[in-house]
Amino acid sequence: MKKYLLIISIIVIVLSVLLYKQIFLDSRDSGILDIIKSERLPDEVKAADIMVLKIAHYFPESHPQHIALSQKFSHIVESGSDWKIRVEIYPNAQLGDEQTYIQGIKNGTIEMCIGRQSLSEIFPKLTIAEFPYIFDNYEQVKALLNGEVGDKITEGLEDLGAYSLGWSLNGFRQISVNKTSINPFEKEKKLKLATSFFEPGIETLRALGFDVFPVSINQTQMALKQNMVDGQDNPPLLSYYNGWYESQTNILMTNHIISSDMYLVSKDFWEDLSEEHKELLKYASRESINYEIELLKQVEQDIFDTLEENGVKLEYPDISSYKEMLQPYYIKWINNDVELKEVYEFIQEEKMKILD
Repeated sequence: MKKYLLIISIIVIVLSVLLYKQIFLDSRDSGILDIIKSERLPDEVKAADIMVLKIAHYFPESHPQHIALSQKFSHIVESGSDWKIRVEIYPNAQLGDEQTYIQGIKNGTIEMCIGRQSLSEIFPKLTIAEFPYIFDNYEQVKALLNGEVGDKITEGLEDLGAYSLGWSLNGFRQISVNKTSINPFEKEKKLKLATSFFEPGIETLRALGFDVFPVSINQTQMALKQNMVDGQDNPPLLSYYNGWYESQTNILMTNHIISSDMYLVSKDFWEDLSEEHKELLKYASRESINYEIELLKQVEQDIFDTLEENGVKLEYPDISSYKEMLQPYYIKWINNDVELKEVYEFIQEEKMKILD
């Protein structure tokens, strides 16, 4: 019952935001606003003039990532292009897992996607966005990744066949288990967690006293159901919408890694667009990402409350000791990569500016 009430509350939030939040830009974007306001009915556009923009992602349809694409991005792009661009969204990994659809971006068979992690192996700078405790809160990470820091991280990405239109957020990773005690340092046998194929993330969990079992997002459900692991580390929204919380009794609110994704667009598709349509997609991405992050923050607290009402215990440890424990790993991660070290130092400089 609680789950259905939460879904209804999400729908109410979406509708209310759409009603009262108008889409305004500052003066530099006024031209795009004029385009968006001059809507035509889709049936007035010849089929030959329509360009299809497919967007792939792995989130369920109830997740803020999908809602933002559906409610913001699609409307802005379709109406702003005078209905000459038709947006088709494929959630729930309908076009394959992240590695598959990012390959589609590189090959030009898929126009856009939400993703990032599968590119990290061949574009190491991306890994820094998910170093443990590198960002402190949503506002900080939003400002930095969608500013000069994000530009510096993604510089050169076009050589792999993709451009980044901005960074969206999935929430901070937390640790959830199906045991009565979640403190790894009090267990004789290490708790085993399902986690992603990301070396800093794996080393983070090991440093915190856990054993790890790297799997893809699609395989996490099977690992939990078959008791191959004791738990997993993912943002609570992803855990909730996939029903993973039903087998979890405790969540340790570590905030150890911010889970982020990029709006990626195929280089082939992008370079065929007019300058007007490029500006439109940039604007639509900014609006969609901003909306998604605000919706994420609103829904997340509702989910925390619902989890507790369903008997899930949320524990809030002192994370300062975790941060100190992980500092030696930073030396290992950045000292062997000049470019990565440069980006890391730039992030620290930009964080200080925000604090000032």
